[in-house]
Formats: sequence, structure tokens, C-alpha cells
Amino acid sequence: MAKRLIRKLTDVIAEVEQTLISEFGITRRQIQAWQARARASAHGFPVTAMIEIDLLWIDYEVQRDVICKHIINIMKNWDARICSPVSACRLIGQERIDTYDGQHRTIAAGILGFAQTVSSLLFLSRTSPMSDSSSSTMALINRRVPNARRTAIGFHNCR
Repeated sequence: MAKRLIRKLTDVIAEVEQTLISEFGITRRQIQAWQARARASAHGFPVTAMIEIDLLWIDYEVQRDVICKHIINIMKNWDARICSPVSACRLIGQERIDTYDGQHRTIAAGILGFAQTVSSLLFLSRTSPMSDSSSSTMALINRRVPNARRTAIGFHNCR
């Protein structure tokens, strides 16, 4: 049997940092500036929670069509221990929660009789008006809309 290579993650972090400096031209000053910006962020790490499936929506302008073969495969091999959270977002002040990752496993969970799924939610606000569409939300997520401000409320905050 082959021996598995196992390394402490902090050792790998130090090695990758050195590689960034030596092979990618990243300076210690750049890393320190990024560290300072990350620490100064008003947003913490994501927190997940159970959410009612009947609160979730799919906007087909942003999400691909449902692929039934994927759902069948998920249901045949269902194991809640490895079910990643569905990623969803809601514009602050709006009721609708749009999924942007995990629609197939959420649909599979619903068909299997689950009323809730584990979710990471992203709540978005904006300093100027915007339409109530997932396209706008996805643009914010991808940082394509200028003057966007992300606000963490409750479940998930993301940079």
C-alpha cells in the first residue's frame, strides 16, 4: 500500500508564501498590505445554517436548466454528511432568496422529503438603487457593479 503524503497546512502556507515571492514576483509589502486589508474588513468568515427549501428560488437567467440525470445521481448516492451548503443570496429589503450554487442537491433533498437544507446566505445591499434581479445580484457577487457594498446579516458574509 502506498504511503499517503500528509503535511501540516501551516507548513504548506509558509511554502506557498515563499513561492509567491520567489516565482510570482509578489513582495512582502504586497502581502502585508493584503493582510492589513483582510484584517480591517468588516466581514467575518461565513456561517452556515439550516434554511427552509420553500424560501429558495431559481432565476434561470443566471442558473442553468435543471439536469435530471444529476438529480437522479445525487438521490441514488445521497449522504447528508457530504452535502455541501447551497449558496444563495437575498438583496436586503427583498423577500426572495435566489440560489446561485447547489440547485441540484437542493432539488434532490426536496424530492427525498427534506424540508430544509444547509445554506450559506449572502445578503447584499447597495448604495444606489438596483433592480430586484439575480443578474444584478450575480454581478455584485462577481464585483462587476461599481459602488456595491456587501453587508453581512445573519448567515453568510462574503468579500
